[in-house]
Amino acid sequence: MSGPTSRARNSRQGFSLVELLVTLLILTVVLLGLAALQLQVVRGVKVSRRSDQATRLGQGVLERYLLMPAARLRPSVPGPGWFAPTRRDGTSPMDNVGPDGESSGPFKVRCMIEQVREPSTGAVNGMLITVKVEWVETATGQGALPTSVVLTTRRAL
Repeated sequence: MSGPTSRARNSRQGFSLVELLVTLLILTVVLLGLAALQLQVVRGVKVSRRSDQATRLGQGVLERYLLMPAARLRPSVPGPGWFAPTRRDGTSPMDNVGPDGESSGPFKVRCMIEQVREPSTGAVNGMLITVKVEWVETATGQGALPTSVVLTTRRAL
């Protein structure tokens, strides 16, 4: 019987078990892909947040040196080289500090100050101040990666 009644009966049968299994398999693959993408987004946000905190910390240290009287601003000794600046209260180096520069955290701050000389006369006419904020990034999913932000500015004397 191949008339209108056989077509009506076939359309009311629904999906076969194989069709349902294939649909579930495709849905599972799509959902696993979305879950992996979500994990990457969360990791990216964590890395970005830490990088932003390090940049703000470095800017704060750089501003301290820019506001310092020129007489107190000295080149790195024995220069040029990195040194650990002290916290705002002057008590301890900025190792294992938080984003505020005072509390405990993952950041290590290093500075370098170099004289800038006038090419024609050799006279010192400024200081090059470099601040490096280092930390170990673990949110990337690739193990512990040493990471840093470096900020540099020139200050006229």
